[in-house]
Amino acid sequence: MSKDDILDQKLTERFTDPARQKKHHRNVRIGFVICTCILLLASCLNWGLITGWGNVDIDRLTISGNDGAEFSALLYRPANATDQTPAPGIIMYHGNAGNARNHESWAMEFARRGFVVLSPDLYGSGNSEGYFTGYLPDVAGPASMGAATSEVSLIYEADMFTRYFLTLPYVDKENWLSSGHSMGGVPSFAMGARYDAKGILVAAGTSAWNFANASLDSCSELYYPYLEAWKNYTKNTVVMMGDVEHSKTLDPEQMNKSIQTKGLPTLLKYPGHEEDAELIPDHVYGSFEEGSGYAFLVEPNRIHEAAFVSSTTIGNLLKYGQLTVGDAVPNYIDSSDQIWMYKDYLGMFGTLAFAAFLCSLALLLIEEVPAFAVCKRPLGRNVGARGKGLLIMSLISLVVPYIVCKTDAFGIVGGANGLRLWNMGFHINYSNLGFGVILGLAIVCTIGLIVTIIVKRKGEALRFNDFGMVPYEYENASSGKWKGVVSMALHSLLLALIVVAIGWGYMQLQENVLGTDFYSWFFGVKPLPISKLGAYWPYLIVFVIIFIPLSIDMNIIRRLPSTGNDTLDTLISVVFNVVLATAAVILIVAGKWYLQSAGSAADTNWFWKMGLDTQRIWGMPLGMGVAVGGSTFLYKKTGNTWLCAFLIGTVACLMGILYGGTRFHYLTFLC
Repeated sequence: MSKDDILDQKLTERFTDPARQKKHHRNVRIGFVICTCILLLASCLNWGLITGWGNVDIDRLTISGNDGAEFSALLYRPANATDQTPAPGIIMYHGNAGNARNHESWAMEFARRGFVVLSPDLYGSGNSEGYFTGYLPDVAGPASMGAATSEVSLIYEADMFTRYFLTLPYVDKENWLSSGHSMGGVPSFAMGARYDAKGILVAAGTSAWNFANASLDSCSELYYPYLEAWKNYTKNTVVMMGDVEHSKTLDPEQMNKSIQTKGLPTLLKYPGHEEDAELIPDHVYGSFEEGSGYAFLVEPNRIHEAAFVSSTTIGNLLKYGQLTVGDAVPNYIDSSDQIWMYKDYLGMFGTLAFAAFLCSLALLLIEEVPAFAVCKRPLGRNVGARGKGLLIMSLISLVVPYIVCKTDAFGIVGGANGLRLWNMGFHINYSNLGFGVILGLAIVCTIGLIVTIIVKRKGEALRFNDFGMVPYEYENASSGKWKGVVSMALHSLLLALIVVAIGWGYMQLQENVLGTDFYSWFFGVKPLPISKLGAYWPYLIVFVIIFIPLSIDMNIIRRLPSTGNDTLDTLISVVFNVVLATAAVILIVAGKWYLQSAGSAADTNWFWKMGLDTQRIWGMPLGMGVAVGGSTFLYKKTGNTWLCAFLIGTVACLMGILYGGTRFHYLTFLC
């Protein structure tokens, strides 16, 4: 007998051996306790670093708009900010396809220095719903404008949060700052000027240039009071842009030409400025100490999405933010003293700990609840590909992510197809690109599964029992097999729902008690905004269906030869599948980061022209690692493909849409 046959026989014997099952039962309990302790440790460490071990309180705020839609924000309040001793404040507006947690690196650094920080989830993002269809009492303009454009709703929501922020008794109204990134540049300029902020700090505010340079004669009634305030704003202003962010070159002459042609010279109204004067990057005009400083900073090797993870960008924010409020800074810390990056490492640790907890909880429920015993069976025959077949499949798995990104998931999520998906409830237009990658991978896995079944027909044909979808007691039954399949599937679905409910209940508890979730380089795990669950169902259904062929491909068709040791086999399989799933994505992300930072033409010709915008998938290696590793581990421990699809498919979906750049726009809310 081969090692595969020997181990298959051993696993079946262990499954029916009471002594072995008793030992396994004990190990599952121990594993659950260990995973729970690690999760609690991750939560405490993450909270301790972000809050300075309790020095900063983090609360999630909810404010209702005029149309009843609820808008969310995170408020960071350091201990020094009291009604008796108001502290300087800063509002942070995130960019397109972002959310309030994107600014956590900025927020924790300002909070360390004693600033009160408000970071809203802009319309449709994070926990915020839809957007306004009415108008604020003090904003000129017809009510119909509220439903006109996304930018209009952005202004409405920002105005609402700004006015709320300025009512807080522990915020120093004479020393507050308005800041933002990318799309958040518009409200940064508009609110900072309208409500007389002491300074405005904008990083990569690409959409802000049009607003800041617009003409009062041609702007809408909505924009007029904000634009007029901006035209008359003469306080500290800092604009930061990566040196390759738009010009795609590091050549100084070309870079300067790019700056001039984007209207940036008129953006900064430094004393003595003339309309056609040339703006000198990295030169400070006026005086920040006196409240009239102006600067346009060109940051080396910083690409657009890196504003949250760039020590240079964050250092400039801290430097000029502290200069602006001067002696009002409660706890001055040099701008080079930054600890935000450790938060990302802890966020990754927490995400992995959370995934391990979910898997251990599923195994515990199977062992402890008799009704869920049907969800466990010994592994089926090892019918995985061998030799050239395994090598070819592995190579295909390595290159498929690149092909998927390059081809818009074989055209499914691009062009007119993207619009059709939009109308079906899949908001691809707001950079939910992880969904496109998963769709493309599922297509390839399905084709591979069909080819494998056809090829196997020439030799030892695959049986339905081999796919891990039939309960053990029905495997060789002559009748009632489909009844067993349905029972196994339904129990697996119920088990998945319970595990997800407990897991995300824990995340809600963590946010309610500690004010934190797990966030790491544009990805992580966060609580579910219950009000938006209705928008998640199209994704959930597709992800679960997709994870059936994905799980079969990873765990059955590509199952490795046995070493004779089940524990070692599990470890090797997890590592093997994670590497195959993430290697290409890691190379794409790292390659794009390097080439774009270096201003290389290869970025434009090779990476940038990918159908799926790869600058939006920084978090995919972590997300795919969790999904693939979790699926492989669960299958090895339960032999149940249904559970892999229902539980891991749901987990992958929720992690993707909560932190994968999805913005549920007004179409979802209103419909």
